[in-house]
Amino acid sequence: MFRLPERIIYSDASEYAGAGFTVGDNHIVHFMWDKEDRIKSSTWRELKAVKNILESLQLMLCGKLVKLYTDNQNVVKIVQKGTSGVDAFAYDWSKFNNWVVPPVNLITRAINHMQMCKAKGVLVVPKWKSAIFWPRIVDRFTDTYKKFVKDFREYKNPKNFFVAGSHDNSIFAKQPFNSHVLVLLVDFS
Repeated sequence: MFRLPERIIYSDASEYAGAGFTVGDNHIVHFMWDKEDRIKSSTWRELKAVKNILESLQLMLCGKLVKLYTDNQNVVKIVQKGTSGVDAFAYDWSKFNNWVVPPVNLITRAINHMQMCKAKGVLVVPKWKSAIFWPRIVDRFTDTYKKFVKDFREYKNPKNFFVAGSHDNSIFAKQPFNSHVLVLLVDFS
């Protein structure tokens, strides 16, 4: 299920100061740069602002799903690269033509997220009629694809379709993958 962020933070930095605030409860953090900080790059100041804001609000943010907005794309890349992972479900997929190949246990969540975002794209799933996600893509009374499935291709026992991951007990770690695979063109827009 899609999770909304529990805290939303906006941050910004200028040549002279940095600041941030939380949406809803309006906690504000602000600080001035010293002479040495002022001559550093704008990316450094923006990144330092994010660090200062998160450290100042750490007790309030602990254990929460946080969405951070900054106007510096370099900071976005640095923060994402430095995190343990990026939660794709925390993003709006409506602006993209998505390529979605979720782990089996996240297929239903991916479909629900696409529907909520009014997204479109390609969804790759195994053809497992007994799987929990199956009723989300096929009408149980007519045995036809739901209306959001605009087109499909079925690959029968494809070879080398999936690449083995790092988990030795994964169904994808053992070759060949012994199941039909569906490639669905979906559109919730």
